[in-house]
Amino acid sequence: MKRMVAAISVVIVALTACSGGSYSTQDREEFVEVCAAASDGLLPICTCVFDKIEVAFSRDQFAEIGEKIEAGTAGPPPEFAQFGAECVDEVTQVVE
Repeated sequence: MKRMVAAISVVIVALTACSGGSYSTQDREEFVEVCAAASDGLLPICTCVFDKIEVAFSRDQFAEIGEKIEAGTAGPPPEFAQFGAECVDEVTQVVE
C-alpha cells in the first residue's frame, strides 16, 4: 500500500503544473498511466483511486496537495491510503 501512496504522490506532483478548473480526460489518463507504471501495472486500482480522488478533492485542492508534497511541507493526505485500500478490496472482489 505504501507503494501505491508513493505512486499517487508522484502523479499529484506531475499534475500540479496544470492546476485549475475541473479534472480533464488528460488528467485521468496521466494519473492512471503514471500510477500504473509506478505500481507494477495495477491499472484497475489506479483508475479506481483516481475516481475517488476526483469525488473527494477539487482540481484546485489536488493541485495544492501536490504543491505541498513537492515542497516537502506535507505528505499525501490519509485519504489516499484509504482510497488505495478500498480500491484493492473493490477490484479484488470483482476478480473473485
